[in-house]
Amino acid sequence: MKTNVFCLLLASFVLLLTAACNYPGNSTPVVITVVVQPTSIPPTEIAQAPSQVPPTQEATSTVGIPSTGEDTPAPNPPTQTVEPAGPQCTIQQNVNLRKGPGKVYDPPVTSFAKGAVVIPTGYQAQGFPGGAWVQVNDPASNTTGWISAGPQFIVCTVDMTALGTADFPPTPKPSIPTVTNSQPQGVFDGFTWKLHFSPSSYLMRMEVFTGDGGKKDGDHIQQVVFTVRDSGGNVVREQVEDHAPYCVFGGTDGCANWPKSNGKYTWGNGKPEVKDGETYNVNIDATADDGVTFANWHFDLKVDLP
Repeated sequence: MKTNVFCLLLASFVLLLTAACNYPGNSTPVVITVVVQPTSIPPTEIAQAPSQVPPTQEATSTVGIPSTGEDTPAPNPPTQTVEPAGPQCTIQQNVNLRKGPGKVYDPPVTSFAKGAVVIPTGYQAQGFPGGAWVQVNDPASNTTGWISAGPQFIVCTVDMTALGTADFPPTPKPSIPTVTNSQPQGVFDGFTWKLHFSPSSYLMRMEVFTGDGGKKDGDHIQQVVFTVRDSGGNVVREQVEDHAPYCVFGGTDGCANWPKSNGKYTWGNGKPEVKDGETYNVNIDATADDGVTFANWHFDLKVDLP
């Protein structure tokens, strides 16, 4: 491209020089103007790197999608209550759970409230000091122990006698006599009463008053008579009480303690000694203050000595 321009300029110069030589000196010079079109030079192309624009980060919607991150764990499914499978027993009233089959296993391990459900695991026909006992497991605490098998305490969906025997700790030697009584029977309509036992002190007393205006122990009661017989029918104790509290061994301001002679329990001064394991029959008669209204209670009392 540069060579062509140079040649064009050189040709123009030669033409002008020739024309100057051919005209006389007084002649008017002829001026020839040569217009050279500018060469169109394309712009130099510069490669440009694409702009490094950081990509736009899109927000991720989590509406309606539970998080599974450790900071916000997904909720656990609702807990389902699983009823124990197999034989069950329901507690009928508040009752103690003991280490072995008997009240000599003292103190109790714990206690159950009415309505508690336990699993029967064993049976003992004769406890200590007496009565039938059932071994149960509490599924709530995984605690095993023994409960009196009486229907007033526990009712099971299986025959308890078919459970078989179960191991239990050695029978502790009681430090005081242990007594077990049968359910009192008799005729006592119109009387409000409650029978109390305390082998560590007075053994037995009767709290009683008539329903005709009576409100507390002794109201409208003329006297209470205790009669205790041994297994042979012999009277070993008779006590007449004319004021409350009414106690089998009497007393002035309260009940007198169970008497002893030479370290052994007796039925009173000059009375027979108490026999270990003996079952006695107890009869209690109450007379109202009108002298004609009577009540009677009778039951068996088994005594186990320390």
